[in-house]
Amino acid sequence: MSSGGKDLKPFDSGRMDFPGEGRRGRIPKTAYLERFDSHRESSLFFLRENHMNRRIGAVSIIITSRSEQAARVNSILSEHGDIVIGRMGLPYPPAALHILSLIVHGTTDEIGAMTGKLGSLDGVKVKSALQKVA
Repeated sequence: MSSGGKDLKPFDSGRMDFPGEGRRGRIPKTAYLERFDSHRESSLFFLRENHMNRRIGAVSIIITSRSEQAARVNSILSEHGDIVIGRMGLPYPPAALHILSLIVHGTTDEIGAMTGKLGSLDGVKVKSALQKVA
């Protein structure tokens, strides 16, 4: 494969263990290594979806119209299930709200894609707090 004049090679070595990665240690088959030639190192390979760019955080979702949006919310969460570590949902009948709390681990693009899709639904409000992990 070629991308922008650089040769890309498929990377599927099975499992890479990063400290604290747990089940996230498996590299997606779509990941590619890219080769650089620089003045410091002539053969530097790095993973395009680098584990150093990942964030861990909490996402809160408040649903005001559960009957209309439950299926759509669950569909979006299923699409992005690979970045969701944990999920807790609680109804709050006095205010007619349904509250979901997620613990996520992914890149800012992955988390932003999920929260953006959720936030675009009527009757759904989303807030996230992320922290870079080493």
